[in-house]
Amino acid sequence: MKETAITFTKGAKNYVSDAVQVNSAEVGLQITFEKGGKLWVYISYDGENFSVAESRNYDQKFARPVVGCIPGQYLKIECETEPVKASIFESEE
Repeated sequence: MKETAITFTKGAKNYVSDAVQVNSAEVGLQITFEKGGKLWVYISYDGENFSVAESRNYDQKFARPVVGCIPGQYLKIECETEPVKASIFESEE
């Protein structure tokens, strides 16, 4: 699997990632935090207009597939606490 690091910046209230374009329909998200909170996964077709795909609570580790991705889509993550490490994994097939 191909791993892509996700970078975050502190927004007005939460931490928001840069948009990442995915090249596979099989995508996984893995993030490590100092403490738990809530996160939102956003998707976009043009990299500018994002809508919420899902929201989840997390503890210090969050790992799950992102279901329904289409190659070429963009993902963006927003979370309440600062991530220690964050990656998107994509199938290389």
